[in-house]
Amino acid sequence: MENIFKNKRWHLYHLRWQTSGLVIAPFVYLCQWLGAPLWMGVIIGNGVGAIGYWFYDKHCIFKKEK
Repeated sequence: MENIFKNKRWHLYHLRWQTSGLVIAPFVYLCQWLGAPLWMGVIIGNGVGAIGYWFYDKHCIFKKEK
């Protein structure tokens, strides 16, 4: 079994995973400030994050290694 902690792609994916909370937080805060439900902010934040991180994942994490 491969040691994932020595895998560069694992570290990139983990870093991206951790920063996703920073993407979601402003949308949650904005929706709460506007009086919208919490779930709405989470869904909007996840949608925006999915669009932005798709490019990062495609070109940095899941690109084919030569």
